[in-house]
Amino acid sequence: NGATYDRLATGSSANLTAATQRGLMTTRPGDWSVYHDPAVGVLATVTKAAGGAGVRHVCTSISSKLIVIFAAGGIFKMYLRDGASGVGPILWASGAFESAAQVERLAFSGLNIIGSPNTAMTFEFSAAPNAANYEVVSMTGYDII
Repeated sequence: NGATYDRLATGSSANLTAATQRGLMTTRPGDWSVYHDPAVGVLATVTKAAGGAGVRHVCTSISSKLIVIFAAGGIFKMYLRDGASGVGPILWASGAFESAAQVERLAFSGLNIIGSPNTAMTFEFSAAPNAANYEVVSMTGYDII
């Protein structure tokens, strides 16, 4: 609180918005992790909701998996968006080729991709896979003010 020695510093919203910074931290304040593991044939998309006035999401890692069991479907793109699914500006993009009997994995860590204040952040595939195929997405990050 700026006047006394605090024994415990947490990543609570009250501490994140406090005027006084203090102490050493073993993790960043406001660390978060989100994932989507839908049923076969369903679009994988995960969104970290807007954090409130002045709060920006910072994406530190993303991972995706495309499991193709039967029919191939072509090229799939993955987007990290500054906003909601399908509509936010694209902050990062990559692609994967869907061919029969394969598993396509993508994982990046050590990122520091900063979103806009009070805006959701979304990581998603561009389209749903064929009915027998499967997508998974996840992302981690932290919040800054």
